[in-house]
Amino acid sequence: MTDASIEQEIVAKGLTAPRVTPERIAQVITEEAYFTGVEAVVSRGGQVASNSPLQLLTFCVLILQNGFTVTGESACASPENFNAELGRKIARANAVAKIWPLEGYLLKQRLHDETTNRYTEEGASKVKVHNANDRALNVETLQGGSLVGKHTLYAQERSTFEVPTGGALFIADASHHAFVAEPPPADGSRSEPADEQATTHVAKPKKSSR
Repeated sequence: MTDASIEQEIVAKGLTAPRVTPERIAQVITEEAYFTGVEAVVSRGGQVASNSPLQLLTFCVLILQNGFTVTGESACASPENFNAELGRKIARANAVAKIWPLEGYLLKQRLHDETTNRYTEEGASKVKVHNANDRALNVETLQGGSLVGKHTLYAQERSTFEVPTGGALFIADASHHAFVAEPPPADGSRSEPADEQATTHVAKPKKSSR
């Protein structure tokens, strides 16, 4: 399936959540350059035999909006089948394929940041956690039973986590011995000093059925 046909099927199925589209991929490409293996060697003063396989190797370099570059290659097994235009098309397609995971990561990070910012705007609490164990712990941020964040807290490490209103932290080691830490009341009803009331020292996690 081509990128275009996949996009058509996505639209037909009504999948409208944020995603990377062929249009987005095209937008981020600002420049493109092509050259063969022979041209690369000759440009640096080298010499290539007339029957060198480098004549069958085509490169495509795509420059993206932020200046990052991706490359694609095309090699022809049989010299009789070599076609410069077709070689450039294949090399470009291979370069474009490398943009998709990059854009996918950027989109996921943006959605993550938007979620984090929304929780903060809605009055998320900050929970300080000190891992007093000699092993790493997995810290999961939960809201309404759903996982909204995950972090590894190494031995003796301290960190601060944003916990959305009504949410909690699930802290567990590799054996799933767990301790759940809830953020302090939003009204500040606890009597501990302000800089200590949100601190949780995880020393002996409780067993969990999770």
